[in-house]
Parts: sequence; C-alpha cells; structure tokens
Amino acid sequence: MEVKDIKNIQIACDLIESGLRLPLVNSLSGIESKRLLRGLWKEICGEKPNPGQLPDSVIRYIRDYQSAAELSGFVALYRSIQENQGQIESYNKVRNSKLLLNPLTLLETWRAFKKLTGVSIDINAGYYVVRDIIFEIVLYATCRSCSASFIFDPSKRHTERCPFCRTLYISKL
Repeated sequence: MEVKDIKNIQIACDLIESGLRLPLVNSLSGIESKRLLRGLWKEICGEKPNPGQLPDSVIRYIRDYQSAAELSGFVALYRSIQENQGQIESYNKVRNSKLLLNPLTLLETWRAFKKLTGVSIDINAGYYVVRDIIFEIVLYATCRSCSASFIFDPSKRHTERCPFCRTLYISKL
C-alpha cells in the first residue's frame, strides 16, 4: 500500500463520515474496491450503506426558495475556497472560470458552511450543486437587481428567479 492509497482511504472515511453516498465517495476518492468502501461505511456508520437511486441533479434537493438560497450560498463559499487555494482564477478576473470538483474542498466547504451559517445542508446536495454547475446542468447566474449569484434553471419553480430578492431572471439565450 502506498501513501497515496492511505490518503485516498482517509478522504473516503471523511466523506463517509459526512454522509456522502457511496457511489459519490467512490468517484471522489479514487478507491476502486466497492467492498472496501462498504466495509468502511459499516465500520464508521454502524450500518449498511443506503441503497437506492441517486438523484439526477441538484434540483431534487431544492424544495423552496430557502433551500435554493442555501445551495447558492454553498456554491459561493466553494468558489471562494477554491480561489483562496489557487485552484481557480478569481471569479472577478475570469467570469466563466470553471469550478473543480475536489473532495477536500467539498468537505471544507460543507464544514465551513455549517459553522458560518448554522445551516446543515446535506453534503450530497453540496456535491450535486457543484457538479451540476461544472457540467452546466444548471446555471450559476447573477441577479440584475441585488447582484447575488444563484442557481438558475428556468424550468423549475424555485430556480427561475433569484431566491434572495425574488426578481425574475431573464436570460440572454
């Protein structure tokens, strides 16, 4: 076993402890062995991992404007942490700079968000919101009225407008 493997196992343990679903832990940690991951889950959580289908997108986690605002804030914090770590260029310098899906940044953002806001969002929702913005499944728009950045999907009720000031977003498609 190499040092890299030990680091990956530690990342997997931290992700499992945070409640991230096993297929996502597998994807982010680089650990190929599903048997090892299931064993880690049982040891850490004291029960078998949750079976069932994973959501297709972050939209399944958005129940109202409040959850849309919280997930938008999560993305802003994620982006800020990546900028501070030098993983991406400053958002102000390059408007379309891409986020990177990084397990350590995901964990750091999840912990910091809870500490800063007192809101405990599901880490799976945090994963999906970052992934969906990276792959442009949803957009990360800026409100023309209050200048807040938010998750935008024109076909869904709670994401067709800014969740902070409720201004309808008119895209330039």
